[in-house]
Amino acid sequence: MSIYVFNKGDDKSVDFVYRSLKNDGMSRFGWSWFDKANLAELKEKPWAEMTEDEILVWSKTKFLLNIKENDWVVHINVPYWGKCVAAQVSGTYFFEENDNEISDFRHCLIINPNSIVEFDRNADEVHPLISRRLKLQSRYWQIYAEKEFFETLENLKNGTKIDKTSNSKEVHYLKEEIIPIFSEITRKVHKTHIGKNLENLVCEIFITNTKV
Repeated sequence: MSIYVFNKGDDKSVDFVYRSLKNDGMSRFGWSWFDKANLAELKEKPWAEMTEDEILVWSKTKFLLNIKENDWVVHINVPYWGKCVAAQVSGTYFFEENDNEISDFRHCLIINPNSIVEFDRNADEVHPLISRRLKLQSRYWQIYAEKEFFETLENLKNGTKIDKTSNSKEVHYLKEEIIPIFSEITRKVHKTHIGKNLENLVCEIFITNTKV
């Protein structure tokens, strides 16, 4: 399972891409302004026989052929800056044969409409690592932090409230990472340091920290 992030493209395409996601259950990608841009056909065409436009399209978009059913796509800055739309892929690549209203974004993937999640990438529910990975980087890139990505989706779907008593969502997520570790450390300490031996350990820790 892979997670792909798509750049929004130019301003005129944003609303078109958003409507395709919401109304048609279809994710779209650019670099497809002419009828011969079909990647399924270009894949079978010898490099030496490609035109300059075909070479350009192939080099920029061939990754789309690697996207599989059950992968995830995230469109950033859609429907406007800072917003994102995530959806799970339910059908692999196809090319829109007929021209459309913006004469581009004809590279398509079928998505599951029930999987769509819209969110602000800076929202408290979005893990800091994912928030950072959803900042504009290129025409596309991948997110490899699957655990944090799905934790974010669950937070968003369930309306999970983030504890911000420390005035920082980063501290909230840090606590989630550290508490299980501390619990294990505490268990091991109690197992090896009993009674006054625990006092000696604490004393040793303070002495060591003071020297540092």
